[in-house]
Amino acid sequence: MGFACGLLTRLMQAPEAAGPVVWCMNRHLEHRNGLLSGQVYAPGLHAFGIPMQRLLFVYCNNDQEALWATEEAVRSAAVGSVVAELHGLEALAARRLQLAAQASATTVLAIRPGYAAAAGSFVETRWRVASLASNVRSEGEESAAQSVAAHWHVNLLRARRSSVTGSWSARWYDRRLLAKPYNADYTEADVSDRGSVVRLVV
Repeated sequence: MGFACGLLTRLMQAPEAAGPVVWCMNRHLEHRNGLLSGQVYAPGLHAFGIPMQRLLFVYCNNDQEALWATEEAVRSAAVGSVVAELHGLEALAARRLQLAAQASATTVLAIRPGYAAAAGSFVETRWRVASLASNVRSEGEESAAQSVAAHWHVNLLRARRSSVTGSWSARWYDRRLLAKPYNADYTEADVSDRGSVVRLVV
């Protein structure tokens, strides 16, 4: 969830995503080991620099309702980007969202538990994100504060128009997303450029 919030922060800074963000969630998602719970922790979003006044939350009873709300939001010209918190995403639903996102030039971040089945092949990119310990200071980090920042192992599993894949260690520090290939020095991730391409992240 934290990595998605870092992406969302950068997306919200882009001029083409100046509208509100609609966050649709299945509030009955099963909570497993700190994974998605269908709830939002406002102080956590604030820590990522996400302006709460630009967020519209849609609480749904199941994936079907959340997908419907997501699709309706994507088709709205007033929306800057959309977040969908789901358990499952079937190929047909992924295709509908992908077409709607292309037509409206709206970025969709679909967040799903890691144990859920893989989504359809229509998504632009597919990532797997896992939390890493944040209490060990790595070589190249600027301060002890940086060492305890939110820390993830990020894998790009698929990019629709490219054969590129990769694995990074990423941190959110000082309102920046810092990333490095596993066991390499940190650099600031160019998430703003990727954000203009990503339409659906699962």
